[in-house]
Amino acid sequence: MATAAQTYAKYVEVREPYLKRARDASRLTIPSLVPPRWVGPHADLPTPYQGVGAMGVNNLSSKLLLSLLPPTQPFFRLVPLDPEALRQGGDKVQTEIEEGLARMEKVIASEIEVMALRVKVFEALKHLIIAGNVVLHLQPDGASRVVGLEQFVARRDPMGWLECLIVKESLDRDTLPPELEALVSRTAKAADPIPGPGIEAADPQRQGYYRRDAVALYTCVDWDADKEMYRLYQEVEGKRVPNVQGMYPPALLPFRVLRYAAIDGEDYGRGMVEEVIGDLVSLEGLMRSIVEAAAISSRCVGLVDPGGAATADDLNRAANGAYIVGRATDVTYPPVNKGGDLQVALAVIQRIEERLQRAFLLNTAVQRQAERVTAEEIRFVAQELESTLGGVFSVLSQELQLPLAQLVMDRLARQGRIPKLPKGTIRPAIVTGIEALGRGQELAKLQIAMQAAQAFVGPEAVGQYINVRTVLGQVFAAAGVDTTGILRTEEEVNAANQQVQLQEMIQRLGPSVIDQIGPGVGPALGLPGPPEGPQQQQPPPATPAR
Repeated sequence: MATAAQTYAKYVEVREPYLKRARDASRLTIPSLVPPRWVGPHADLPTPYQGVGAMGVNNLSSKLLLSLLPPTQPFFRLVPLDPEALRQGGDKVQTEIEEGLARMEKVIASEIEVMALRVKVFEALKHLIIAGNVVLHLQPDGASRVVGLEQFVARRDPMGWLECLIVKESLDRDTLPPELEALVSRTAKAADPIPGPGIEAADPQRQGYYRRDAVALYTCVDWDADKEMYRLYQEVEGKRVPNVQGMYPPALLPFRVLRYAAIDGEDYGRGMVEEVIGDLVSLEGLMRSIVEAAAISSRCVGLVDPGGAATADDLNRAANGAYIVGRATDVTYPPVNKGGDLQVALAVIQRIEERLQRAFLLNTAVQRQAERVTAEEIRFVAQELESTLGGVFSVLSQELQLPLAQLVMDRLARQGRIPKLPKGTIRPAIVTGIEALGRGQELAKLQIAMQAAQAFVGPEAVGQYINVRTVLGQVFAAAGVDTTGILRTEEEVNAANQQVQLQEMIQRLGPSVIDQIGPGVGPALGLPGPPEGPQQQQPPPATPAR
């Protein structure tokens, strides 16, 4: 049976083209995220000539983070697998169950906030955008870490199901924990170079670029088809690490192998930067030419007429503000005469930057350069740009959001902080990402339809033929707002209308209408009733004498 190190070395060849593209993409955006091969933590990294790539990656990562893990609301909702059975229990039972699920949602959302997961998810999203692949390790104690593409290999079946994952880590031989120190041989010399993460072969010419005296620790995840579970274990120098093994169902696997864009038949995903790498390469070359041309144009070198009165030595020795003998024509400065050519390069740069800003959803791409830009135009362009993330949300909702909710639910149930629900009764449903985009599209279409109806037939006809309560319900549902306690029922609306009609009738006919309608109506309508206590009967007015 092959060891983890041998399997890792075999899968490295499949990963190499993806890693090379990731390094090229990182060089043009954030070089420190996927550094070049043989580059250590203290080496100099390449510096791009443009910052559009870095700004775009950070901006797109922030937008994805706010959509996947919104700070003000949970990104999921607990729903029953059989809603019909829940409704058959009656309104009271349904209300109690929904309130209990809402309390569980708040506990789970609070736990995710305590885990401080957003920092690691933000880093993982940058890896996804640049490299297209990343592993997010959610540890049992609530901590998390990000594993870049240069530190793991993965293998999937034709349907995209994860079959094998091997994560390689380099540990210092002098600071190994006791359970690993007992398995590591002491025959290696302290000066023997051992490759670090992302380095598969030692090169004597590059010994200063990787760690010395390191131990390679392999964490393996294999799919067991018989048990339909993942088997997790660790190896060091071909030996199994004791007490580090377990079986996990697919939903509770702590290692989440994420992809930005899933490609059928490929073990790894593709990054977003790879889709616009042509524009980034072109922008990098043009910006370098512009910067170098600007440096040449700003250089101040004078030409001195050899037959003139002023000499070059006189000019070099003269202090600032000094007087020397000569004519103004003795000294000239040669022009570059490349302004027209640079204008062409600048125009191409502007076109490329506009395309990249749209691709990375930068705010500057929303508003066009014009004197008057309507708010509706900005809203339409912003909605169009946000809709392009639908495919990304579809992948991340299944590979990140849903497993994250299930992992946190399982851990809280084991700790007894939430009740352990029977299997097959409740499931988490994602309400952000692609679901939020769908609701936003419905809200936009509803708004356009209402505006068009009022423009064609007028507000009076719209109010006559349209059910206002149904429209309001669809508006709140599209905005993701629970209408419980907000919208009135039909009975409440009818009672309020009757009360308004009675008040209008009383104001029109006078307080005497109360006696005609019946006792008790005045206080019910908020009108003053008859004074309390016995009332002395007034004598009838005297008849005037004739």
